[in-house]
Amino acid sequence: MRAKSCARGRGRRGRFTTVYTRVPFERLDEPPGDYAIVAELLVRREYRRRGYARALLAHGERHAASQGAAELRIGVLSGNAAARALYLDYGFRPYIETLSKSPLHR
Repeated sequence: MRAKSCARGRGRRGRFTTVYTRVPFERLDEPPGDYAIVAELLVRREYRRRGYARALLAHGERHAASQGAAELRIGVLSGNAAARALYLDYGFRPYIETLSKSPLHR
């Protein structure tokens, strides 16, 4: 697995992303080959709503494609409606859902 980090924007502060490429598909219902995953995408509050997150996604997608990834994935917390809306608008589609329960009853 290879990692790619990049920073974008004036001054290169307040926004970055990390994309892991050449992640092998492992589930039986997945195609052969590799995918890439956006492991981190951060835009500090004062830089939001200026297109930086979309630019970082585009940069990560280009890098993933250049490394031969067949697919790009990203995770999002269920309560982060703004990020989820951006990712859906960018072309990501729901793939897997993880549910959490806490506290656990003994």
